[in-house]
Amino acid sequence: MVVGTRGSTQLSHNLHLPIVVSRYPLGYRPRLAKSIALYATTIYHCAGTCGMGTASTGVVDARFRVHGIEGLWVCVASAMPTLVSCNTQATVMMMVYRLAQWLGDTEN
Repeated sequence: MVVGTRGSTQLSHNLHLPIVVSRYPLGYRPRLAKSIALYATTIYHCAGTCGMGTASTGVVDARFRVHGIEGLWVCVASAMPTLVSCNTQATVMMMVYRLAQWLGDTEN
């Protein structure tokens, strides 16, 4: 990451991008690794990490009930049985909407 940041800074200087050139002169290297660790982030949400399935293959069942714990539901992207190829927010909202319907149903 440090090497990539240094490379992109060099490229910015080569392309004469004024905002980068004024903020980060070529000799600027102090605390680069610390700054990267502090500010670098990912846009990805961990999905599918407590997948849906049977007690032997998943953490929750198809209605988001946690196996082995009565009265506990988990309805987050982690419970997705497979990863979606789009932003997870709308998918999670739909999952929560469906869970709310099931919880409102007295026969669940």
